[in-house]
Amino acid sequence: MDTGEIRIRTQESRDLRFAIDDATLELLPVAVCVSDRDGAILRYNRRAAELWGRTPGRGERFYGGESPMAALLRSGRTASTVETAIAQPNGERLAVLVTTRAILDPDGIITGGISCFQDMTERKLAQEALLESVELAHGIIATALDGFVQIDAAGTILEWNPQMETIFGWTREEAIGRSLIELCVPPGQRAEHRDGLERYLRSGKTRLLNRRVQLQGLRRDGKEIMVESAFTVLRRRGDCLFNGFIRDVTDRLAADAQLRQAQKMEAIGQLTGGIAHDFNNLLAAIIPNLELALSRTADERTLHYLTSAVRAAGRGARLTDQLLAFARKQDLVTGPIEVNQLIRDMGEMLLRTIGPTITIKTSLEEFLWPADSDASQLEVAILNLALNARDAMPMGGALVIATANLAAGDAPTADLVPGDYVTVTVSDTGSGMSAEVMARACEPFYTTKPMGRGSGLGLSMVYGFARQSGGTVAIESALGQGTSVRLTLPRSAAAPLLEAAGEEDRLDAGRPSRILVVDDDPLVREITAMLARDLGHTAEDAESGESALELLHRDPRFDLLIVDIAMPNMHGALFAEKARVLLPTVPVLFVTGYPEPAHSELARAFMLKKPYRRADLAAKLRAILGTGPGGTDRRRAAPAQKR
Repeated sequence: MDTGEIRIRTQESRDLRFAIDDATLELLPVAVCVSDRDGAILRYNRRAAELWGRTPGRGERFYGGESPMAALLRSGRTASTVETAIAQPNGERLAVLVTTRAILDPDGIITGGISCFQDMTERKLAQEALLESVELAHGIIATALDGFVQIDAAGTILEWNPQMETIFGWTREEAIGRSLIELCVPPGQRAEHRDGLERYLRSGKTRLLNRRVQLQGLRRDGKEIMVESAFTVLRRRGDCLFNGFIRDVTDRLAADAQLRQAQKMEAIGQLTGGIAHDFNNLLAAIIPNLELALSRTADERTLHYLTSAVRAAGRGARLTDQLLAFARKQDLVTGPIEVNQLIRDMGEMLLRTIGPTITIKTSLEEFLWPADSDASQLEVAILNLALNARDAMPMGGALVIATANLAAGDAPTADLVPGDYVTVTVSDTGSGMSAEVMARACEPFYTTKPMGRGSGLGLSMVYGFARQSGGTVAIESALGQGTSVRLTLPRSAAAPLLEAAGEEDRLDAGRPSRILVVDDDPLVREITAMLARDLGHTAEDAESGESALELLHRDPRFDLLIVDIAMPNMHGALFAEKARVLLPTVPVLFVTGYPEPAHSELARAFMLKKPYRRADLAAKLRAILGTGPGGTDRRRAAPAQKR
């Protein structure tokens, strides 16, 4: 075989080998190219051309950045994997993963390399989308208004958002890796929660998943709170992850309880208003009759019996006022108060309210100054303080109510203006308060009592009343050593009005006049007309607004109308409005057993509250009709015939 033939055979063999190599490259499922040491492309398959978006010529370099061979040589190894981008003719850049293996000559010198290209664009986009989704989820969780926690099947915390830090007081770094049950569940309930988790992992049964439930939680500072939780389970690779959203509902539940308490108090106020009206109507008939009987007898024993009955009826009237003061919202009606006497009068009510296990003692200043405040509200304040003291002594104890004068310059707090004050101190031997509780004791709705046992309004109402009166409240307490609450009220420059020891028989009830009494209650109507006649006036009566208007149409010669406010069919205010059309200059005296006028215009009218005494009616008549001729006994005036 000559040299020419050998050369031909060698070329054919080389062409065959290249053809086999090209066919092999085409069979490969990935993009492949062969390049020399300088990175010039020698061979490539169809998948590579499709990936590149072009058909490069032999020896072409089209990389915008570092070529695979350059990366291989730079690494100093015989194989490398790099992530890069290839610019296509249309300007689109593809993310590719390039794996290059060196081609070595017999001496181990790198002469070129084979590179495999893997299009990573879709995977890259998927990874970026997944990363964005994860970041979005983390962002949502981090900014959620509710707390978010993720735990594994062992109860170990894997995720903990900022709201969980706010709710429970543990930072994310402190919470991650710790047991949620040990960290956030009160000790007495941890076993139950652990059993519930184990039971779910065994049987798949639980009452806590996929629904909102209220549970007790434990803050870092040891305070127990109420939380609303909603947990879902995520099964992953045969394991369980629990995702939970947590909301602190302590304040909301307290607000709900306060709303229920307010609604209950409103209902009580309406109920007591109705009871007061009926009860005051009875007393309005009883007290004047007793006083009339007192004025007409000289028998000592009978006088004693009647006087006792008047006092008992008076106590009933005061009891009604106390109920009304406790249930109603009202402005302060200030005046001089004999505080010691007020406390003595409350004695029986306090005994019934506090109960037999607590001893009530008093330490009253002998020469106590009168206080300037609202007597009814002071009674409510003392009652609230006594109830708080009772709750602090569930096993019994002692309650002491003390009064004292506080001279100008001795006021212990800066929120009192210079002047004289009267103090009422309510002390107990109960559980006492910590410094933290004492600092918040006067805050509205703050309470340490169990849910449903207190509204948190008692001390705040006392404090508000004291400040409105121009005084203040001070608390001294220590855990296990009882509590003393001192209520300070300004001294009154006027002396308190004292009840007369006996009713004078001769009263000035104004100039003799003709009076029409309008009341739907026959007992009250009869005794009011009788009292008017007894005080020297001529009186007629009507059982309703309608019948009274008929009478006025027939005979309008009246000097005064005494009208009950709460009457069926025609309200007293409506009757007065219609009556003024007939008698525009005739005054009207309204009487009521309700705690406050039902119409705003009545607040400016003449008003007499049931039950009233003979002297009360006389004073009102004198104020309306003008002073009569010198307080003579007018019972000898001839009464008009009753209708």
